[in-house]
Amino acid sequence: MFKTLSCCVQFDSEDTVVNLPLPECWVVSKLHLLIESVSASYDKFYFGEVGRETYDFFWADFADWYIEASKGRLYHSGVGGKSVASVAQAVLLYTFENILKVLHPFMPFVTEELWQLRLLRITALPNRKHALIVSPWPETQLPRNNNSIKKFENLQALVRAIRNARAEYSVEPAKRISASVVANNEVIEYIAEEREVLALLSRLDIQNLQFTNSSPGNADQSVHLVAGEGLEAYLPLADMVDISAEIERLSKRLSKMQKEYDGLISKLSSPQFVKKAPEDVVRKVQEKATEAEEKINLTKKRLEFLNSNVLVSQ
Repeated sequence: MFKTLSCCVQFDSEDTVVNLPLPECWVVSKLHLLIESVSASYDKFYFGEVGRETYDFFWADFADWYIEASKGRLYHSGVGGKSVASVAQAVLLYTFENILKVLHPFMPFVTEELWQLRLLRITALPNRKHALIVSPWPETQLPRNNNSIKKFENLQALVRAIRNARAEYSVEPAKRISASVVANNEVIEYIAEEREVLALLSRLDIQNLQFTNSSPGNADQSVHLVAGEGLEAYLPLADMVDISAEIERLSKRLSKMQKEYDGLISKLSSPQFVKKAPEDVVRKVQEKATEAEEKINLTKKRLEFLNSNVLVSQ
């Protein structure tokens, strides 16, 4: 990745930020907010805040989301593939460089080593002989686009909802599933524009990824997700699981949970147990019974939903 990057781009003007694609605009905007925040914390000697904020950004925003989203861009072979890849490379480098700068007071030796490695790998960087320790501190008050931050947060919410549904229905990680995204025209426009990112992060079949203003025709046979206000998704159940096998699995699970629940209720119904057992023991059994009841009700609802789909398909 770094070997192919031929220039160093700075996103220090409004135009260079707002004209970026949504994921890139989001991560650069979040980076600029971080720089401003940690600079203020350094001035106040709030080193704990600096470490926490930088860690949160590096791990939760940059690594978990942007690096994952950029993978499809780096190997993009469609129209404008090289341009898309170059933008992603520039944003990755720009973000990484600035993370090294804000971490340098904390980790001078590690960050300096990484800085020098970057100089060796990227042949066209200016000021190649400069060490990180003498590099200027990032500017504060850099441009950011709050609208793009909100839009990408909506995309994140949609990805999380789909991932949670996949986990709930034990969908194989490598399996790509169909989806219908439902929202108003404004939301559909920017979500659909990043369909490749959505498909990559959610493991969706991009050929069967639909965007619409209303519920699909197979809504009653789909898992309905509400990702946020005005943003929903429908995942065809038959595309996710073997319905008959899932009914059998959940039925066995329900039977086992019911036996455990009955045992807890039997214990709580015994005057001897309630009277002689320590209060904290009784309380723990009550909590287990409440938790077991919630799981039983949830499993029953899922079975009811699955059985209704079997009837529809027949």
